[in-house]
Amino acid sequence: MPIQGPPSCEEYADRAIDCQKALEPRFNELLNKQVEVLDVLDEATAAGWSREEAVLALDELFAARTKVDDELEEAMEQANKRTNN
Repeated sequence: MPIQGPPSCEEYADRAIDCQKALEPRFNELLNKQVEVLDVLDEATAAGWSREEAVLALDELFAARTKVDDELEEAMEQANKRTNN
């Protein structure tokens, strides 16, 4: 799925969120090693996002994914402790 460009060339309040949403499908492909980071950045800039916006969006997506993974790992550890006690 191609990355969607911003709805406006101008700055607006939700631009960073829109960039994250636009990059999310390719981010998931990145996690599955189906695409390279530089390819996603190139595609994002071709769609109209700045390189900086794309990097920040990927950073936010990685941070969110890490938080979810950490929470899942902690829940699994707690479940294992309850099972082993």
